[in-house]
Parts: sequence; structure tokens; C-alpha cells
Amino acid sequence: MNDKPTRWGVWAPEYLNGPWRAQRGLNSLEILAHLKTAHHITGEDRYADSYRDLIEVHGYAENVRKQKLTLPGHVNHSDDELAFISYYPLLKYEDDAGLRQIYLESLEHNWQIEQPERNPWWNYIYGALTNSECDASLAAATLREIPVDLIDWPIRNSHRLDVKLDAERGRKGELQSVNVLPYDELPATKRNLNPYSLDCKTNETSEDDGTYYLLPYWMGRYYGFLSEGQA
Repeated sequence: MNDKPTRWGVWAPEYLNGPWRAQRGLNSLEILAHLKTAHHITGEDRYADSYRDLIEVHGYAENVRKQKLTLPGHVNHSDDELAFISYYPLLKYEDDAGLRQIYLESLEHNWQIEQPERNPWWNYIYGALTNSECDASLAAATLREIPVDLIDWPIRNSHRLDVKLDAERGRKGELQSVNVLPYDELPATKRNLNPYSLDCKTNETSEDDGTYYLLPYWMGRYYGFLSEGQA
């Protein structure tokens, strides 16, 4: 440890409301979730005081309202993963009605963009926090499609006549489809990768650890979105 932040671990107001404005929505969401969770676990006032200061003095709740500003086709899925992970404890532990409304509006906007991906974890987080319809049946279908074999086999779909190519490429320049293909036809993936991506060139030397399936599966079971044997 060198007491320095990670590359993206920047949460101070002088940065997020200044030169880091492009990241302020996500990073404001992260630090508020961290502080709310720390106060819930420890009961120490310093975490609650810092939480209120960031909201009341520096406008972090309003930053969260505008967390998702990108459009489909330019989605940073790593940021989506960080956001959904942060929404969960923040909304679990926040009981202020006004703040909850802001956070729920932010989550709703984010999920509406992510909804076509049929990502079971995003769906279950959204359903658990909002008590709204979360496409649980589609989430279960996605879980059933995730292959048991998680080796990173090379995959190519961009040549298929039944695949409609997006006119725009993904944020890393990759060819992508307009709609997400069945997950058993896609490269072995994680939640922070682009599910619209069609091709994957690999050397077949790695294998996923399975949490891509296990985490949403057990969350779905815990919240009753998924019954035993359904996926």
C-alpha cells in the first residue's frame, strides 16, 4: 500500500465537481454508497456527517440523479457494473424519502438503458430495490443460456446473415449487434463486458470462475424472482 488512490478511486468534491466532471455521477454514487454502508455497519457519526456534507454542500445526490448520461452503443459496461453494485447498498440503507426518490430515478433511468441486455443481476437488483417488474422470466432465460463450459473459446458471429449489425461500433471499436444474441452463442463474458459484441479472438487459455452465473442465481433465489429448478 502506498496511500494513493487507484486510477478511478477519486471521490473528492474538488475533482468530481471540477476536472473529473465526466465521472462525477458514478463516483458520487460510489462514495455515497460507501459512506452509507460504513455508517450502517459501524454506527459512527463521522460517516453520516461526511455523507450529509457531500449531499448538502457539494450536490452529490444531484450528481447521482444524472449518473447515466451515455446512450446505447456507447455504453461503458464496467461503469454499469460499478453503478448497480453501488445502488444496492445505498437504497437498502437510505430511509430519507427525498433522497430515495433521487436514487430511484437514477436507477430507473439506468435500468431502462440496460434492460434489453437481459442481464439477470441488473434485473434482480432493480426488482429488489423498486418492487417493480424486472423481467424476471427473461433473467431466468439468460441464466439457462449461460454455458457450463466457461473456457474462452474463440467465437465469431459477425458473418451471420441473421444478425443485424449496429451501424456504430462498441466503445472499443468492436463490431456489435443491434440486439443481444442468446448468451450461449456469445463469447464467455462477464458483467463488465459488452454483450452486443459479436466476435472474440482468444488463445483458449483462460476460464471464467462462474460467479457470472452464481451471483445472480442466488440473488434471484433469495428475493423470490427465481424458483429452484427454474435456471
